[in-house]
Amino acid sequence: MRNGYAFNPECKDKIANKIKTELWEDCVPELILEILDIPYNVNNKRMESIVRAIVETNRIPVTGNIKNPECLKYYCNVPEIANYNRE
Repeated sequence: MRNGYAFNPECKDKIANKIKTELWEDCVPELILEILDIPYNVNNKRMESIVRAIVETNRIPVTGNIKNPECLKYYCNVPEIANYNRE
C-alpha cells in the first residue's frame, strides 16, 4: 500500500467492486489479502506460478531467476489461506 493508505475492509470492498464492474462478479476472488511484495523474474514479469505453488504446498520452491526471492516468505504460513475451506 502507498504511504497514508491502509488495507482494511473498505479497501477490500473497493477492490471487489472494481473487479466486478471492470469484469464480472464471477471474477471476484473469495480471498483478498494484503501482501508486502510480489515476486518478479529478472525480466520484470510477475511470477504468479511460483506464488500458486507456494500457496498450494506451503513450501518455497528452488528457483534461480527471481529478482526479489526474499518476498517468497510472505506467501508461506498465511492463516487466511491455511484456514480457507473450499466448499
